[in-house]
Amino acid sequence: MVSPLNAVRVNHRTWGWTSVIWTVDGMPSDGIVGIDYEEELEVRIISSNVQDQIPLGMSLGRYNVARFPVRMLADSALVLKKYLTTKAPSVPSGSYGQATFDMGLQLSGIDAPIPTTVVFAQCRIVGERAVREEGTEAAVVEFLVACLAITQDGNSLFDATGAASALLPGTDTITIAGAPAPGKWTLLRGPRVYGWDVRKGYGLMGATVVPTGDDVMRARFLVEIWSPTDYALFQVFRSTYLKKQLVAVQGSPIGLAIGIDHPELKGLNATSFVPLEVNPLVNDGFGVWMAEVEFLEYRKPLPALTKPNAAIPDASPPVPQAQDQVEAELAKAQAQLQALGGL
Repeated sequence: MVSPLNAVRVNHRTWGWTSVIWTVDGMPSDGIVGIDYEEELEVRIISSNVQDQIPLGMSLGRYNVARFPVRMLADSALVLKKYLTTKAPSVPSGSYGQATFDMGLQLSGIDAPIPTTVVFAQCRIVGERAVREEGTEAAVVEFLVACLAITQDGNSLFDATGAASALLPGTDTITIAGAPAPGKWTLLRGPRVYGWDVRKGYGLMGATVVPTGDDVMRARFLVEIWSPTDYALFQVFRSTYLKKQLVAVQGSPIGLAIGIDHPELKGLNATSFVPLEVNPLVNDGFGVWMAEVEFLEYRKPLPALTKPNAAIPDASPPVPQAQDQVEAELAKAQAQLQALGGL
């Protein structure tokens, strides 16, 4: 059995000490005893409304890195904590848990005929406990580490290019006057409500629907702020745009609505708004400050349409393309297996 002091355990596999290079912010670091990490894409399966059909497909998935343990010799752990303390946003605080750092892990040598390099981006130490390695009396510190992303040999489980979701309407912010709003902005709702006057005749079935003026849209967002820099920017943004006094041209009494760029609001032909409701930021208990902001659509009145007197005929139900694709892939895989079986 290899002694833990002469070996490093990576994901429950034992490597020779000389086969492992571990870095913190690009600087070699000694004393690592073990590391166990994992990542995943949480996907949602979209089931068919026909119960005996295969699912229609799956979502792109939400990337997540689980918190993982890193074990170090006690003296090396102390050196790391002192280094991170100097990187903390507030140096006098003495908190090594506030500093972010990048980790690198290279596996090579006789234990790895093909060298492997793993990079852990934007890490923080979020837990610590003293432990003892089995078979040795050496003091070991186990850190619990959280990080945002992991890449291995330049490959990643998540889509680093963003190409997979480029044609979908997801966005983390809104743009006003050509500048992105600070923090994360999530559209909660923004219904386009059309105006109809339903006229029922006495003793008659059905009704006549007559177009009336459409209501203006109310678009509600959830704002999330988690960094002091974004909070400082949000204060300026709030005092500039999130007030009843419309953005006006200097020296002119004419007020202006604000243009909001959001893909789904644009899809509903809503681009100009005025602030309707602004709530104060409230701490969620984990250091994320949240507030809901609602905008009222601004647009000039237009003549209403005439009442409809005909209907567009319905069409046959579409066949989901995802089902055909999955069946084709299954048939292809079965053919390949049959071909291999005939060799």
